[in-house]
Amino acid sequence: MDPLAVLAYGAEQAPPLIGIGIGIKCYQFVWNDDVRRLTKQPKLSAIIQWCRLTLFGHIMRMDDNADAKRFLLAFPPADWRRQLGCPHITWLSTVQQD
Repeated sequence: MDPLAVLAYGAEQAPPLIGIGIGIKCYQFVWNDDVRRLTKQPKLSAIIQWCRLTLFGHIMRMDDNADAKRFLLAFPPADWRRQLGCPHITWLSTVQQD
């Protein structure tokens, strides 16, 4: 069983399933860093960042008329404001921070 798949998609089942592969009992307290070291997996945030940058590179190599590229690079109208409760950070600004 792939430990990354367990961590990414089945977090509620992680302790018993990971324990099977690396010798950790379900009642033992184990730090997340120890589990990552034992499974030789990078941090999930690093994996997500890599996927985000890969997708951005794929979109940027598209033709300029591709819908995905036009939507990503489009600017909202000058008088447009976000609704209350909407995040202020965009996906593109997150990519720029990466």
